[in-house]
Amino acid sequence: MNNKRNLILLLLLVCLQLFVPAKMIYDHEAILNKGKVFKFKTAPVDPSDPIRGKYITLQFEANRFYTTINAAWYSNQEVFATLGEDKDGFAKIANVSTSKPESADYIKTNIDYYQNSDSAYIVLNFPFTKFYMEESKAAPAEKAYIDAARDTTSVAYAKVSVLNGSGVISNVFIKDIPLVNK
Repeated sequence: MNNKRNLILLLLLVCLQLFVPAKMIYDHEAILNKGKVFKFKTAPVDPSDPIRGKYITLQFEANRFYTTINAAWYSNQEVFATLGEDKDGFAKIANVSTSKPESADYIKTNIDYYQNSDSAYIVLNFPFTKFYMEESKAAPAEKAYIDAARDTTSVAYAKVSVLNGSGVISNVFIKDIPLVNK
């Protein structure tokens, strides 16, 4: 009887260990398949980090939101950034709130810092800053991305699918050419 109970517990543990990563994969794929796609224009990055090998690190121009002076913002505060698009079709922050929007596309994130001066603004930490790829393609892709970031005539952006406050990068583009051909 004890062996039977132990076997059942072991099977439950194995099922749980399989369920957790399967659920993470399912949620990731659901965002890519059902989420609204935004193009986030990237900003230059520090090219001298020797640890990057299997992914490239992205910074985004649209992570700053101008707000009122003396607002009650603080570092690491959890916020909801409502997204919109600029005249060129790139993502921009339309609003930042401490409460979840009812019907808009938004990212759940936190505040990196709040600048309270003549032009007050907050800088957000987007939850999607790493673009993972096959290891053999990562180094050339990072070099191409860094070169594009230095070239003022080159436009680099990430396509990010957004659903229910989460965002997933599907690809990074330089001059509308994808870094990873799937």
